[in-house]
Amino acid sequence: MALNNLGFLERLQKRPDEAYPHFAEALRIYRQVAPQNPDSYLPDMAMTLNNLAISEKDQNRPEESRRHYEETLKIRRQLAQQSPDTYLPDVAMTLNDLGNLDGVQQRMEEARQHYEEASKLYGQLAQKDPDAYLPYLAGTLNNLGFLDRNQNKIQESRARYSEALTIYRKLAQGDSGRYAGDLRRVETGLQELEQKVPSK
Repeated sequence: MALNNLGFLERLQKRPDEAYPHFAEALRIYRQVAPQNPDSYLPDMAMTLNNLAISEKDQNRPEESRRHYEETLKIRRQLAQQSPDTYLPDVAMTLNDLGNLDGVQQRMEEARQHYEEASKLYGQLAQKDPDAYLPYLAGTLNNLGFLDRNQNKIQESRARYSEALTIYRKLAQGDSGRYAGDLRRVETGLQELEQKVPSK
């Protein structure tokens, strides 16, 4: 856990080359102890795998990143079957991260599948706890809007951006400073989308 936390701190400080070996060493240890006590260590192993995948993506190592994201997703799906309230948020987060990697690699249909599953999960979670999960739902909808825009799916993109914008405006009523950047990002996405629409 100390190695994982150190790697996380280095990643926050934009030092991926230093973060990577700490995540990798933490993962080696978790691979040793998790089979002996999976209830205690599998969740931490999944967290470290996810952190390692992010670090590899930052280092432009997409295939290694994908392999670790997919292993993370497999573990988190298993954990969510046993305890959905605890682990479905983690499944949704990894799906969204994997969608981001898909986009970098121009694997657009896979990105769509991952984002759509993530948005469905965040929608379900937001029904129970809107304060916690509406921001994540809006962020994933924004990702889908961007993906649709790049594939010239104008109506779909407009619908995704508009839904994200509605959520962020609602959230901004309670905390305008926190969501100002998100609002600008979605509004910019919508403006760029309208510029792609042929004038009549």
